[in-house]
Amino acid sequence: MQQKNFNKFELEITSNCNAQCPLCARTEMGMPLRGNTEISLDTIKKIFPNEDLIKGKEFKLCGVLGDPIVHPQCLEICEWLGNKGGKVIVSTNGGYNNADWWTELAKIKNLKVDFCVDGFEHTNHIYRVNVNWKTLVRNMTAFTEGKGDARWVYIPFAHNEDDYEKAKDLAQQLGMLFIRRTSGRNELNKNKTHKPRKAKEVKLSGSEKLPHNDLTKLKELIKEKDVEKVNEVVSTLSCQHLEEPELFIASNSTLWPCCYLFDESLKDYEHVTKTQDKTFNSLDNFTVDEVLQKDLYTSLKDRWYATHDNHLRRCIKSCGLKGVYKNKREYA
Repeated sequence: MQQKNFNKFELEITSNCNAQCPLCARTEMGMPLRGNTEISLDTIKKIFPNEDLIKGKEFKLCGVLGDPIVHPQCLEICEWLGNKGGKVIVSTNGGYNNADWWTELAKIKNLKVDFCVDGFEHTNHIYRVNVNWKTLVRNMTAFTEGKGDARWVYIPFAHNEDDYEKAKDLAQQLGMLFIRRTSGRNELNKNKTHKPRKAKEVKLSGSEKLPHNDLTKLKELIKEKDVEKVNEVVSTLSCQHLEEPELFIASNSTLWPCCYLFDESLKDYEHVTKTQDKTFNSLDNFTVDEVLQKDLYTSLKDRWYATHDNHLRRCIKSCGLKGVYKNKREYA
């Protein structure tokens, strides 16, 4: 496949953040909030040099490590993609920048914002560590009053399940679509204690009133050692890289099939990439089309099988059983 064949791109324009969510890979690795890698507007223009590679495509500014709104050129990047016909989605905790910034963001064409708010005044910060409630509400208000297209995305936990209806009410008052999000990552880590850097310990438990996906079979599969049983699951894979099709661009300008394999590379780089070369998928060194010819892409489907010497078990976990691990959204 070539770059022109892809419909969706997840752009992690920065690995910097204002928050310390306990299950975030950046928090788990002890990375600082600032001083990490970022993609400049000039780099975005280099990767997507003409309108044909942007118009009608979806660009989700999200990522594994950072929050796009802390990038000093976030407005300019969104405006450039939106003006060229790209469908821009900014996924954010919403707790950064001033009201004027959010008013300007609301003016950008073809843009939506997913405000990831997991609770209310006294509970949101339990997971969204460091996010100030008054700042968040001010920013959501500025964006919606500026006629911005906003969605409130809510992950239910035991500690915030009783705030669910209050959050829905406030979303309605602000003119925001309200979405309940489930997440396999949160479900697999429930009842574990997490210690964000320079923050209080957090024990996360799944909500009983608003349960996540049933991951019973997935939990059994993760422990499964029988090669044939694992191979049987390959036919159930829901691969967003191949099906959407989608690509993930990390904040260090490297190209990956998806966010899951980038996340896995942070823990086991050489196994995922089959190389020690940190530049093999660098968009500073190669074009998107050149990287797509590398072994990580051409051998991807073969590596789903447990009989492969470099089996990608993460693909089975994240996308097997029709993607039960993946985030699901229920519109309230």
